[in-house]
Amino acid sequence: MVIPDEEEESSAPSTAKSYNKILAIGDSILLDISQELIERFPNIKIDGKVGRHLYQAVDLAPAYADFNAAGSAVIIQLGTNSYFTDKQIDSLLSSFSEADVYLVNVRVPRQWEREVNKALARKAQENENVTLVDWYSTAINHPEYFENDGVHLKPKGAEALASLIAEALSEDE
Repeated sequence: MVIPDEEEESSAPSTAKSYNKILAIGDSILLDISQELIERFPNIKIDGKVGRHLYQAVDLAPAYADFNAAGSAVIIQLGTNSYFTDKQIDSLLSSFSEADVYLVNVRVPRQWEREVNKALARKAQENENVTLVDWYSTAINHPEYFENDGVHLKPKGAEALASLIAEALSEDE
């Protein structure tokens, strides 16, 4: 006999995958969308910092070891501020090897944009627990999503990115 888990009974749509814990680590773009994510996922832990680089998240990851478990989702929104090495991204991903990880690629008019996005796509292909959230393809034809710097998000862009992330979390089974 199967006894239903009380935690699974929620008001979330039936298509949404149920996560016990959700963590989002990122830079100022994550801060741009934090309110929209909190509205969608009230239990989310957001750790965003202006100017954060991926290598800085490697040192931060041990503080979030309790998110490295089945039933947890980890959203990584980094790469806006610079490129990173394979060793750095591999180290970060290994910190969350038991969780479902969502790598959000970048739309940033800088020289490293293409290399960052190629690396994130490659890591999603290499790791079974990693899903790529393709913000670049969504954002590239929507300049109205961005502030004058072409990087930071206006409310309409923040809504679009948060929706894309929410969709990825609900579809990934």
